[in-house]
Amino acid sequence: MTGILLMAGSDAERCRSCEVAEVRPGLQKLVGDERFGTLVGRNTIAVNHQHFVALRLDFDVDGVRNSVKEINSRPVRGRRSNPHGNDWMAEATVFGREREARRNPDLATARHWAVFNPEVRTGLGHFPAYLIEPGPNAFALASPGTRSRRLLGFVNHVFHTTRWHEDEVFAGGKYPNQVEVAGNVETWGDDDESIHREDIVVWYTLGMTHVPRPEEFPVLPTTRTGVRLVPKGFFERNPALDVPEP
Repeated sequence: MTGILLMAGSDAERCRSCEVAEVRPGLQKLVGDERFGTLVGRNTIAVNHQHFVALRLDFDVDGVRNSVKEINSRPVRGRRSNPHGNDWMAEATVFGREREARRNPDLATARHWAVFNPEVRTGLGHFPAYLIEPGPNAFALASPGTRSRRLLGFVNHVFHTTRWHEDEVFAGGKYPNQVEVAGNVETWGDDDESIHREDIVVWYTLGMTHVPRPEEFPVLPTTRTGVRLVPKGFFERNPALDVPEP
């Protein structure tokens, strides 16, 4: 992401919050226009804001009937097989219905997800899958119940899974800024349809919270965010081993 900052006029020529701040441990008080942005030039405030981009991922992994599972890594408790206490396991939970699959990343458990085909196995017994591995992200800071949170829906969770329907194409629904009744990825899941061994769609929301810096005025440097889609279990060995040397 790059571009031009969202700016507003101000009567401030120096940062008032910095001028009144007492440089000591504790919460720093914000005053004036700097409560909602950063002074990036004389009489110029760059406003705090967020960006959200929704990805629609229509997987058909070795067929249409797919499932989704969440993987969380946790330390092993109460076992004496490892005296060092450094053993841990990756636990998987398969989602059955749409409401269960409204999820957010968790750094503490290295949480990620997998879309897999439960009806196909490789020679090693694995189900072919695509892993969805979170990258940098953000949660919506607008208050719950606000118009934007209600009509957009996809910003309320990073991860959603819904049953495939032909008219469910845009995560925010059609013309979300022109309607009063929400129709988006979250309301589509309110009927809680089955998503196990079904034709499903995964929705992943990329978010970025931007507190501007003077160095970004007037033109932004590039900022990156993303998510990794990683194949797992399609092969029984590394397919790159057969690539001939140049």
